[in-house]
Amino acid sequence: MRDELNLHSNWKIMVLAFLVWAAHFMIAYGAELIMPGNPAVRWIALGAALAACALLAQGWRRVGSDGSPVVRLALAIAALAIAFQTLPALIG
Repeated sequence: MRDELNLHSNWKIMVLAFLVWAAHFMIAYGAELIMPGNPAVRWIALGAALAACALLAQGWRRVGSDGSPVVRLALAIAALAIAFQTLPALIG
C-alpha cells in the first residue's frame, strides 16, 4: 500500500476529491448566505452537488478497479459529505 500512495496520480486524485467537497460547500453555503430563504438556493445546491458527484465519479473511473483503496475511500468520503451537505438545502 505504501508504494501506491507514493504515486503522484493517487495524491492528485485524493486532493482533488477534498477540493471538490470544499468547493461544493462554498457554493451551497455561499448561495444561502447571499439569498437566504430563496427557493433558487435549492437548485443551486442541487446543481453543485450533481456537478461535484460527476467529478468524483470521473475520479473513481480514473482510479479503476485495481486502484488504491485509500484513494477510493477518499472519493467515497467526499461523495458522502456532499450528499450530507445537500440534504438540508433540499429538505428545507
